[in-house]
Amino acid sequence: MREFAKAVLLIAGLILPATGAEADFTGDQFSQAYYYPDASTVYGPYAATNATFTAPFSGELGVVEDVTTLDGSMTADTLTIDFDTTLNNPVWGNAAFNGLILTLQGPSTLNIAGVIILPGTNMVGFDASRVDFSSTMISLNWAGLAYDCDTTVKVKFTFAPPTRTPEPATIALLGAGLFGMGWGAKRRRA
Repeated sequence: MREFAKAVLLIAGLILPATGAEADFTGDQFSQAYYYPDASTVYGPYAATNATFTAPFSGELGVVEDVTTLDGSMTADTLTIDFDTTLNNPVWGNAAFNGLILTLQGPSTLNIAGVIILPGTNMVGFDASRVDFSSTMISLNWAGLAYDCDTTVKVKFTFAPPTRTPEPATIALLGAGLFGMGWGAKRRRA
């Protein structure tokens, strides 16, 4: 009977959810668009250079109103946006939302737990409250903030540990094995 109990504990340890390594953006594919005056309205005067990209990524994201270029880079855990503009001392229009939204296209879901605004961010007033995220989206809202050609926004993301869950076929196979072990133990006693 003790052998059966040990086998049950071993198998239970295999099928119970276990946490894995910390997640990141590597291999995630995103689409991106500019939204203004709210987070549900795509801004027409935005020409996306890379409408979709896969992390890690570095390159031009697009141009707003033919005067401001947004260059971006995404590593395993950090998103950086650099601004380049032909305007003198511009300020983003003050509205409910004025900025980029990155939408996850696959292969899984985002497992973001929080954000940290990194040193090197020099857009005055841009803080963690201006970054929103869900399991499929990241938004950066710089409504009402000033910028120039040297403006950078750097956001580091922290991730919740992913939970691994066994596939149903694995659970069924292990259940059948447990049943067989129990039935065999019962036959030996009889």
